[in-house]
Amino acid sequence: MTIPRVKWLSQRDNLNAFTGDLEAHNQCMVSSFTMMMQWLRDYLIYKEFPTFENYTEFTHYIVVGQRKEIAQKVRFMSVNHAKHLNKMLESKKIKQIFKQVQFSHTDLLQYVNEKKRPVLIGTMETSAGHIVVFDGQIQNPYGNPNRSIHTGSCKYDSVKGENLDYSQDFFVNMVFREMVKNKTSKINVKRPCWVIEDV
Repeated sequence: MTIPRVKWLSQRDNLNAFTGDLEAHNQCMVSSFTMMMQWLRDYLIYKEFPTFENYTEFTHYIVVGQRKEIAQKVRFMSVNHAKHLNKMLESKKIKQIFKQVQFSHTDLLQYVNEKKRPVLIGTMETSAGHIVVFDGQIQNPYGNPNRSIHTGSCKYDSVKGENLDYSQDFFVNMVFREMVKNKTSKINVKRPCWVIEDV
């Protein structure tokens, strides 16, 4: 488990910071990066390091989107989220950055066990991709997926995605996989992930 633990957020509560509209879909990246930022804030407080003000999904939408005209274009690519967050952290003289890595299931477990830091995982729970955070358990902003193993997208049993346990089989077959034409093409592959590292 990470120190401290990650606090789960639901993407179903997200408001578009520029329009005020509820945007439950396509918001997993907003919620997951916000969970990582909230964890970082708690970690810095725990370590008695300089930190930053409270950070929410609403804040994150503005940091990444910057303004209404470009928000829709940039917020669906993880590299844009990390780039803007790293700029923000540097401006606040925080000695941490988001770093992209390619992790297998084994790499994920080893990293969290050794570093005690969470990992944002670019999963293939759905054919369109999905973003979750792992801190020893899964913090899934969309909800709790049915754990059946099949070639298509996951179905979700409930909207509560906090502190979920995924079996190794589910990780290998449904999270760390590739999909072609909405079906599993490979399993147990390395997936793009983001970690928070010291500068």
